[in-house]
Amino acid sequence: MINVMHLQLYQWFKKCKGKEKWTREILLLTEAHKAARLQHSEHMLTLLYQDAVICYLDEKWFYLNSRRKCAKHLPRAAYEAIGES
Repeated sequence: MINVMHLQLYQWFKKCKGKEKWTREILLLTEAHKAARLQHSEHMLTLLYQDAVICYLDEKWFYLNSRRKCAKHLPRAAYEAIGES
């Protein structure tokens, strides 16, 4: 385990000319999603016209990535090849 204080790590990151980049994913509404949403709304209207009891529940969202606003990136070191990550 590495015992480094937060301030030391931040100073090292800035000394190495690290950059912060925004991590934001934009979800696109595809034609398949549009068709599925339209089908669902038509089904709900059918149930509504049949006087069915409809109950809406709150949904839980699961995120596939970090919820951080920024990701930290260091420049490529002199010994690293261009294809390496």
